[in-house]
Order: sequence, then C-alpha cells, then structure tokens
Amino acid sequence: MQPLIKPNHYFLSINDQIRTISKPLLTHFGISSFVYSIIFADGSDLKLGTNPDWIEFFYNQHLYQLSQLENRPSFYTDGFVLWSQLPEHQILLKYARDNFNIDHGVTYVKASSDKTELFFFGTTRDNSDIVHYYINNLDLLKKFSQYFVTTAQPIINQANKHRIFIPNKFESMIVTPQGNLDIDYKNDFLQSIQIQPYQIDTTYKGINITAREWEVCGKLIQGKTAKDIAVELFLSSRTVETHLANIKEKLQCHTKSELIKKLHHFNLGSL
Repeated sequence: MQPLIKPNHYFLSINDQIRTISKPLLTHFGISSFVYSIIFADGSDLKLGTNPDWIEFFYNQHLYQLSQLENRPSFYTDGFVLWSQLPEHQILLKYARDNFNIDHGVTYVKASSDKTELFFFGTTRDNSDIVHYYINNLDLLKKFSQYFVTTAQPIINQANKHRIFIPNKFESMIVTPQGNLDIDYKNDFLQSIQIQPYQIDTTYKGINITAREWEVCGKLIQGKTAKDIAVELFLSSRTVETHLANIKEKLQCHTKSELIKKLHHFNLGSL
C-alpha cells in the first residue's frame, strides 16, 4: 500500500499544540487520547490529535476502511457513540489498543450535509471505568468540543489546506454505518412526538410560545445573558437573540427589561 501521509505532514507536526489545548481532558478526567476529525463529502479529510503516531498509522495502513465513522456525511446525524457498541469497528480498535494503548472511547458526531465533524475521546486499556463518566457527562464533552474548535481554529484553518484526499474512499469502505432510518420513517416519528407550543395563560390566549422559546425565557429570568444562554443550550448568540426578539414581539414588549418583568409573572425561574 502506498503511504497516504509522510512523517513531516502538517497533521503530525502540531501535536504539541493539540496536547496543550486538550490538557484539561487528561488533568480532570484521565482522557489521554483526543482526535478531532472532519470527513468531507468529496472524500477528503483532516485529523488532528494528541498522538501523531496513531494518525500516521491510521492513514498509512488504510484503517479508514475498517471504521464505521469514516463514511459519507449523509450517513450520520448528531450524537454520541461508544466505541464498544460498534461491532464491525472492533478490528480497528484492536490496532489502537494493542499498538498505541488507546481504548474505552466515545465519539461525539456533529453532522451536516457537506461534512461530518468527529471528536474522539479515549483513554488507556486499564481505565475501563471511564465509560461511566462518559455516560453521565455528555454535556461536558460537548462543551469541550465547542472549546476545542474555538481555541484551535487557526490550526484547523491551516490543516484544511493540507487535507488528505483519498480517491474512491467511500467506495472502498469495508464496513457501513448501521442504524440509519429512511427519512420518511424519521419524519413520521418526529411528527408523532412533536411538542406542542405553550399557551402561556388565559391573559395571552392565542399567543403560542415554542418549546425552545420557553427554554430561553427560563434562562433569561435566571439572569443569564444571551451569550450564556447560547452556551448552555448549544445555540449561536444570534439564534438566541432571534428567539428573544420573537418573544418580545409576541408579548408586546419593547425592551429586554420589560420582557423580563413580564416573564416573572409566569414563574419560569425553575426552568
């Protein structure tokens, strides 16, 4: 097999910076391995991680063919997956465990139509108890993922210029992601569990507040800023401001302070 990546490749040269940014994972939780990856729809990708030897081995041994997390972006939706729950992934994991002492991991997936962002969190063979941490602290892993992308943006921008392009990558995949539903089944399911808009009370009969707007209201009267709310709800600040503008219009409020005063009437502080 022809090597896809050379020892002096950019992905392998910035591991010290990645380790520095990822240090809180090791210090606080014993997460010793972190990889940030983007899979693009054109078959190219980039990987930045704390262990450059593993990244080099992954590319040059063409291990992407054994991964259930390296396929087309259209295969994936946002969420978390434990590595141990990927049956066809186990040969790849054996390479990581036996050769690089990387094991007991979880991956956070952020999907869009043209690319998939993946955040791989792993530890050592002897740290199997960490799985309980993952399950109980998914929110912290999400927050770290957001922190990483923000902090490492200059590195990611540079890495984007050095993408690895793998001809016919998706056609050569040995394993295929499982559990994807036909879009009609997804839409039918989502329709069946759709949360109805809130009607605040008889005073505002006919004025509906969506579930997300209701959530934003609760955070607002707890004293949170739009930026705080955005971080807690994993939204952009602009989206939060849009929700607030919609709520003010619905409740006929001209200022944020007027809105907060009116919202206190509905006892949202416990949300």
